[in-house]
Amino acid sequence: MKKLALTAIALLVPATAHAFGGYQTPAQRFQGPYFGIKAGYQQTSPNNHTNEEKVDFSTGTVSAYAGLNIPLGSNLVVGVETQFGSNFLEDKVKEYGYKQSNSAEAVARLGFAQGNFMPYLRYGIGLTQTEISKKDAVLAILKDETESLTYYTYGAGLEMKVIQNLSIRGEFQHRSSEKKEFDLDSKIDFSAKDNIFALGAAFHF
Repeated sequence: MKKLALTAIALLVPATAHAFGGYQTPAQRFQGPYFGIKAGYQQTSPNNHTNEEKVDFSTGTVSAYAGLNIPLGSNLVVGVETQFGSNFLEDKVKEYGYKQSNSAEAVARLGFAQGNFMPYLRYGIGLTQTEISKKDAVLAILKDETESLTYYTYGAGLEMKVIQNLSIRGEFQHRSSEKKEFDLDSKIDFSAKDNIFALGAAFHF
């Protein structure tokens, strides 16, 4: 029985090493450039500061992301990542229409790799394209204005290396945008807070 167990281990170790390109520390398994796609659920809370109106909307979201991971020691991983995303959010806050479409961001990541898993934190800054419109009783647009709102983002996630060149992840992201003035006959101030839950997959080069 003991010889059988030793034989199984002897066969398993080379096979595992071959799958991940030879022995690597946990941090080295995640090193290098990567490109991925993720999709998820977004909850948005736009805030009309002028009239003190707050509502919650929800929508789907899809993003493409690319980044670079650098191992520091056996387990620590630091990285940078860019993301370009779009969603399908369009709704109405009383007499004002609210539409959020494309976004772009740059974030720093800090992860702790253990085996094939890496929990991580993310923090960065981005821009989102936001349209505010004034509508009449039958929802016809009377006037609209589109602005790019700056936002700060933070979040956390868990990434898993499936094979040497493929990883999957799940993450939570919070975004908080600046307050910006829109001129719709009268001037109003809008900002927004977003919570996003997403799943993604990335190819590692």
